[in-house]
Amino acid sequence: MNSYFMPMKILWNSFVSATIAVVILTGFKLITDGKNFAEQDLFQVNFGNFSWLFMELGPFLILGILGGLYGYSFTKLNRYFANFRHVVRRRVCSMLRVSLEYGTYVEISIIVVITGLLNFPIPLARLSLNTYLKLIFQDCTDSADEQFICNTSTSGSIIKLGYIALQGFFLSAYSYGLDLPGGILMPTLVIGATTGRALGIIAQVIQSHFSWDSLATCTAKSCLVSPSSYAVIGAASFMTGITKLTMCVVVIMFEMTGAVTYVLPIMFGVMTSKFTNDWLCTKNIYDTELLSFNRNENGGVNSGKGTGLVTFSTLTTTEKAKLPDVTVQHVMIPLHRMKCLCIHPEVPYTVASIYNFTKDTHEMYPVITSYEDPTYFGYVSKQELLDSLNNLPSTPIQIVVPQVENYDMSTPKLELFPQKQIIVANPKTQLNLIIHEFEKLYINYMCILQDGKLAGFIDRFILTKLIESDTVVEPECFSDVDDDIELSDLRLNRKSIELIT
Repeated sequence: MNSYFMPMKILWNSFVSATIAVVILTGFKLITDGKNFAEQDLFQVNFGNFSWLFMELGPFLILGILGGLYGYSFTKLNRYFANFRHVVRRRVCSMLRVSLEYGTYVEISIIVVITGLLNFPIPLARLSLNTYLKLIFQDCTDSADEQFICNTSTSGSIIKLGYIALQGFFLSAYSYGLDLPGGILMPTLVIGATTGRALGIIAQVIQSHFSWDSLATCTAKSCLVSPSSYAVIGAASFMTGITKLTMCVVVIMFEMTGAVTYVLPIMFGVMTSKFTNDWLCTKNIYDTELLSFNRNENGGVNSGKGTGLVTFSTLTTTEKAKLPDVTVQHVMIPLHRMKCLCIHPEVPYTVASIYNFTKDTHEMYPVITSYEDPTYFGYVSKQELLDSLNNLPSTPIQIVVPQVENYDMSTPKLELFPQKQIIVANPKTQLNLIIHEFEKLYINYMCILQDGKLAGFIDRFILTKLIESDTVVEPECFSDVDDDIELSDLRLNRKSIELIT
C-alpha cells in the first residue's frame, strides 16, 4: 500500500483539526494583539479595493466556458493520439529503417524537432514556460521587454497568442503520455493564460472603440481593462477544465500571482469551467489515463467480456458503510483457492497439463515459487502463456523467470516474464482503505502480499457484492473464511484474476 495514499476519513480528520487550530490561534489575539476575540474575525481576509470592472464578468464567463471545453477536448484528443501512437511509431521506424525497440526515442526526437520548428519563428514562443507565464501575467509598460507582445500591434498580438495557444494545445495533447518527465499542469496554465490574454486584448479594444456608458464604469484604482488579469483567470479556468479541481486552483493562482482583488473573478471563471466540463464529461485527464492504463488488452482472451471495472464510485457513503470494518484478509480469496503457476510444482508441468490448466475464464495467473513457499514474482496473461508453449516438446517442462537462477539445464524451459503489480496491500490493511484505492485508482484487482509472499487477492466483484448486499455485513460473518457459506458463494469460480462485466 502506498504510504502517500490518504483516505477521506483521514483527510476529514485533518480538516477538523486544522479548523480547531485556526479558532484557537485567533483566540490568542487577546494576548498577542490586544484585541478581543470575535467569531466574525475567523478566516477574515482584507481584499482592499477591487481593480476589475463589473462588466468584465461577461468575458470571465467566456473564459470559464472555454476552460471547460478545453478540458473535454484535450482529454478526447489525448486518448485519440494514445490509441494510434503505436501505429505512428511502427510507420516511422519502418520509414527510417530503425528497429521498433527504438521507436520511443525516434518519436520523442521528432516531437522535439517539430516543437522547435513551430516555436522558433516567434521570439515570444522561444521562452521557457516559467518566463513566459511571468511576462504574460504582467501589464504592458514603457520598459516592456522587446520579446514581449507589447511592442506589436493589437491584431499582431492576437494572432501571435492564438498561434501559440493552438500549437501548444495539439503538441501537449500528443506529448502527454510519452516517456518524458513532464506533466500537463504547466502547459495548461500557459495555454489558458495565452487564451485569456488574447481575450483581454479584445476586451480592451472594445472598451477603447465604443463609448457606451456601461463600459465607462470605474473602480477605485482603474477605468481600463487589464489584459494581464484575463491571463490569470484564463489559466485558472483551463486548469480546472483539465483537472476538475476548484478551490485549490483558486488558492494556487492567488498564491502564485498575488492577485488578491481578483479572487472573486477567478472563482467565477473556475466554477463556470467546472460546470461546463462536468456537463460534457465525468472524468478528468488523470482518471481517464488511469482507466485506460488499467484496462486489460490481452486480445482474444478478453473478447466480449468488457473492461472488468465494476462501477461503485457513485454509491453513497451510507451504502459504502455496509462494508465490514475488518481487514482485507477476512474477505480476500486465500492462496490455497487460487490458481497459480509454480516454479517448483509438486508434479512437473507438461504442455498438455498447461493447456488443461488454462481451460477457464481467467485472464492472468500469478507466478510463485510453490504453494509451500509462495514467493511472488508477478503475473502472466493467458495469451502470453499460450504463446510461450509453441515449439515445446511433450516431455516435462519447467517454468523459467528472470528473477530465479540455477535451473535444471537438461529440462525444456517455459520462459515467462511476469509483470509486477504496482499497487499491492498487506493482509492487515483495513477493507475500507482498499475500496478507496479501487475507487480512486481505477484498478480491477489487487494482490495481497505478506513479506513478499502471496497471501491472496481481492477484486471489484467481491467488493461490489458486499456493498450491494441488502443488510449491513457484520465483522463476525467473516470470522472463518472456510465456513462462510455466503462468502463462498461470492467466490464461486473466483480462483484467479479475471474480468467481470
